Amino acid sequence: MRPEGRGHGIGEALTRDLMEQARADGHRLLRLDTGKKLTEAIRLYEKLGFQECPPYHADTPQMDAFIKYFECVL
Repeated sequence: MRPEGRGHGIGEALTRDLMEQARADGHRLLRLDTGKKLTEAIRLYEKLGFQECPPYHADTPQMDAFIKYFECVL
C-alpha cells in the first residue's frame, strides 16, 4: 500500500468484514499468514484476536523463516 493509503483503517475494516463473513458462513477458525517484517499487519491481527500458531501447511517449509502464522477462533 502506498504511504498515503495508510492510517485510514481500511485494512482493519476489510479484515473485520472477512472475519464476519467467515462466521456467517459457519467457519469457527480462521487462519492466515504474513511476512515477519510486516509489523503493522502483525499488530493488527493481534489486535483483532489472532494468536501466533505453528505452520498450518507443509507446502512451503523453506519460507517458514520469513512467515508468521496466525489463527483466530471465531
